Amino acid sequence: MKKITLKEIAKLAGVSQQTASAVLSKNKNDNTRFSGKTATNVEKIADEYNYRPNRCLRTVFEKKHRAITILFKILDVIGKEEINSVLNSVSETGQKVILDKIKENEKLPKCIKEDIADGLLIFEDLGEEIDKAIDKYQIPAVYVNANMYNCKSPTVNLDEKEAMVTALKIFMQSGKKHPLLLLQGNKKNSFNRLRIEGIRTACKNNKLPAPFFLEILENPGGIGFIKYRKLVIEKIQNIISKHPEIDSIISVFRDTTICVYQACEKMNKSIPNDIAVISLFNVVKEWMLKPMITCLDIDRKQMAKEGVELLQKAINREKCENIILKYKVLSGKSV
Repeated sequence: MKKITLKEIAKLAGVSQQTASAVLSKNKNDNTRFSGKTATNVEKIADEYNYRPNRCLRTVFEKKHRAITILFKILDVIGKEEINSVLNSVSETGQKVILDKIKENEKLPKCIKEDIADGLLIFEDLGEEIDKAIDKYQIPAVYVNANMYNCKSPTVNLDEKEAMVTALKIFMQSGKKHPLLLLQGNKKNSFNRLRIEGIRTACKNNKLPAPFFLEILENPGGIGFIKYRKLVIEKIQNIISKHPEIDSIISVFRDTTICVYQACEKMNKSIPNDIAVISLFNVVKEWMLKPMITCLDIDRKQMAKEGVELLQKAINREKCENIILKYKVLSGKSV
């Protein structure tokens, strides 16, 4: 269907372009007056033609919503630290935060269909359809640690390559030379591509053998947690059995770290003497792992704060540059 313009909608509805703009932008503060019947007619025509106001063409009368939306599929992906950090940052600007979940079989979420906020904050990969809608409707959006490295919207991500270099250096200091990288999901996603490239380059530069990789899917088929954990442990045992030279493991997913410990225990492998372990998540507060795990920690509060500040720039049409943050080493006794 040919994209309809605001001028054409106004003509079909028999109103001025300014009135059509006021109706579709939900603008209640300008000097334009229109009846409920007029508003219904304009909105009906806009819906028929799948029209949504272009933010760059809004009238000078329109006010901002004074709100941002956290758009998500799975709320658990966003930690409490991140949400609290967003709320604290936004409270300083006098804005409110709207949580909007993408529902199954819903083409576009409410925040995009109804234009209820000034911008979107996204903490996970929501799929191509959402990315296309953000681009199509020119919605200010920022992806925070969301597996997005080549999108048009600004991003706040971690330096995954540098994390691999750091992990390898820590292993080498204790004489470990054959690292296994546990991948969350498949090798194609952005996080994993960067991690693979980083560890391969680091091994090559230090004249070490090529690293090993193991893909671990997140709970395939929605099986119970106990069964899922058993599957992960078996996978780790299998690769170590096939490659007994493996002497170090990098766990990039929170729930796999405890599986690494349990797999080593089942195989009578001592941590860190036989196998050294590093986690890319700080799980010290969650699990009493012995020996205490060495982590490359993420400052989640800082990431969320940087995301809010970057989003404010995007909303104000200021120049935005992607932000890359570094992991912080929390030394334990697993290396």
